[in-house]
Amino acid sequence: MAGKKYKMPRRSEFRSQSAYERARAARIRQIRKKRRRLRALVKSAIIAVMVLVAGALCMGLFFGVTKLFSALGFGGKSVRESILAERYEVMPDLSTVTVNDSSEEDTPFLDVTVCIDPGHGGMDPGTSNTEKTRTEKEDALDLGLSLKEQLEDAGVTVVMTRDDDSFPSLSDRTEFANSSGADYYISIHRNAVENSPDSQGVEIYTKVGSEESLLLGNKIMDKLKEVGISSDRGVKPGSKTSETSDFQVNRDTQMPSCLLELGFMTNAEDNQLYDEHLDDYAKAIKDAVVAMVVPEADSPSEPLGAQLTNAKIMDVDTLDNSVKVWGPGAEVNENNVPTGVVSAQEEYGSFQTLFYKGNAGKEIFLTFDVGYEAGYTEQLLDTLKSNDVHAVFFITLPFAQSSPDLVQRMIDEGHIVGNHSATYPEEGLTALSVDEQKEEIEKLHEYMLETFNYQMTLFRFPNGRFSEQSLAVVNNLNYASVFWSFAYGDYDQNHQPDATEAVNVMTDCLHSGAIYLLSANSQTNANVLNEFIDQVKTDGFVFSKLSVASNESVQDE
Repeated sequence: MAGKKYKMPRRSEFRSQSAYERARAARIRQIRKKRRRLRALVKSAIIAVMVLVAGALCMGLFFGVTKLFSALGFGGKSVRESILAERYEVMPDLSTVTVNDSSEEDTPFLDVTVCIDPGHGGMDPGTSNTEKTRTEKEDALDLGLSLKEQLEDAGVTVVMTRDDDSFPSLSDRTEFANSSGADYYISIHRNAVENSPDSQGVEIYTKVGSEESLLLGNKIMDKLKEVGISSDRGVKPGSKTSETSDFQVNRDTQMPSCLLELGFMTNAEDNQLYDEHLDDYAKAIKDAVVAMVVPEADSPSEPLGAQLTNAKIMDVDTLDNSVKVWGPGAEVNENNVPTGVVSAQEEYGSFQTLFYKGNAGKEIFLTFDVGYEAGYTEQLLDTLKSNDVHAVFFITLPFAQSSPDLVQRMIDEGHIVGNHSATYPEEGLTALSVDEQKEEIEKLHEYMLETFNYQMTLFRFPNGRFSEQSLAVVNNLNYASVFWSFAYGDYDQNHQPDATEAVNVMTDCLHSGAIYLLSANSQTNANVLNEFIDQVKTDGFVFSKLSVASNESVQDE
């Protein structure tokens, strides 16, 4: 072992002496760790051999004595009993004996190396809070050091681009990470927007084209949300200016990499969360890394999506099953809310049903019906993402089976995926028996759980055909029935509305708590959605994410 040589980095491979020294130190730590493991293995092997030899000697001695006593006329059985009796007299009480594990490493060893890159440093403070009393370089280093400790406690080898107030260049950082043989690269930063104290939340940028980078970023975001962040601004390949152009530290590293923007320093809530949860954030990032390396460590999580526990409605079979076809009607009240919507909410609200959100301020809610994929869903998702607006997509089983990437994107980007029935019966649920109605809902529900680990809680009736009985069926399956307070003739692909007229109709019908039904199979909707969003914001309304369980909404920026 003493004669074994290990390859060390060469000075000529680095642009600076400091980068070379950090890489050399990292390599020495790796070599020492390997040697410790080898010594422990050799030690264990020697002990095992010694135990085997000692056991063999004892057995040989025992049989030799037994043979001698037998030759002298003593029975072998009596000799063994005599020897055992003497041993029992001097044998200690094993219940009082404790085992002292004196092995060199008390933590499990994970064959993975993580390069932590606390952003900025030295002459480059990064951004700062509004009062200029704290800097990004300090916050990044504090979290980096805590993360290093958490990872090492989990048995992960850690190298750091800086562990003090120094400033490695971006090239030094990436060269160091590459030469260290790191398996993952995590760059830590804070965000800021001058004169915009309301901007808040966490966003993560990953290496373009690297699925493993994206997976790591999503795991980190999920773990951070479990701790508590002000908002999820998304896990995004690329940079702030381009989805196809990386930050340099992501571009030039040779391993999966993420750049974390952990809240806005110009936002008081984000700063408070960062201070209160610094070590918790470090543990969350550590858990995400370990889950990448040891899949079983990423234990089956609770399903995504909300969960409702509705009060059960008894005697469903006896309820009225006469068919009602929903439409809000043209008459509106002084607040521009269709009067049919208000009366329907009053009449059927006890069935966990929404026609509009009467308690909302100037908030509106977007919902899309997606019975099948017509080629416009991706464009709709792109527009929603660029505007940081969330929606509900009501899907069918054939759509979930044929377009899994789109469904997963809806989930990953924070939209709600709603149940539009398994087969979309043209005559509606009301044409089916109670058991058949349940099957229409449960079949898609179970598929989403098994395939996407996603739990649905919102249901939309096919063709708006419902009855009191069918509302009760949906309620008893712990779903909320979501209707709409606005819809227009956008569903016929062969007769699409004019774009200008569509925007005018949609904006003329704005009202507080409006639930918009738009067809995802409409080319017009895909083309005018961005303009509609801009107009809604200009008119003083905001888009919110529909939340039924708490009867509250979550406002989108």
